[in-house]
Amino acid sequence: PQVNCFRAPYFYASPHREGDQIGSIAQGGHANFYDVTINPHGNGTHTQCAGHIVKGHYYINDCYKPEFHLTQLVSIFPQLSDTGDKVIHAEQLSLLWEPAGEEALIIRTLPNGPEKRKTEYTDTNPAYFSRDAIELIVSRGIKHLLTDLPSLDREENQGKFEAYKAFWNHPDIDSRLDCTVTELIFAENFVEDG
Repeated sequence: PQVNCFRAPYFYASPHREGDQIGSIAQGGHANFYDVTINPHGNGTHTQCAGHIVKGHYYINDCYKPEFHLTQLVSIFPQLSDTGDKVIHAEQLSLLWEPAGEEALIIRTLPNGPEKRKTEYTDTNPAYFSRDAIELIVSRGIKHLLTDLPSLDREENQGKFEAYKAFWNHPDIDSRLDCTVTELIFAENFVEDG
């Protein structure tokens, strides 16, 4: 079992085969040597840059240099909207989050059970962020947003990507090229908000 979304093929690893040779000591080979198939956006925790939503070529290793960041964790129950969607709105977020100078924010959705680690999110319309929630996050100086959700936007959004565009200030992304979004994280329950 593994987390998955957006109809991505599941992560798969198998011993490399070439003629009579097999890349598995357990299967009689001389070394472990595996072929791996992965779709980072659909198979697990992944970090993205503005290249996720723009035509140009922006890559995470060009946009972000790993550092330690002052980070705050906020746990939140997404609200049920009139359409039946579960949405995180600015009003709710502002009541739960008092900024303390951090540049990274972790949003943990509730309930927070271990099943998140193996949920198939495809075609389930999981919770997402409203544009106003992302605008609040950006206005408070957040450069790195981490969440246990598979996307900032609604699963089926006809390519609008309103939350992503708000986060990266699309189409004027130059001002936020060093900002990142990390999705499908899992924040253990013993880690307290703050």
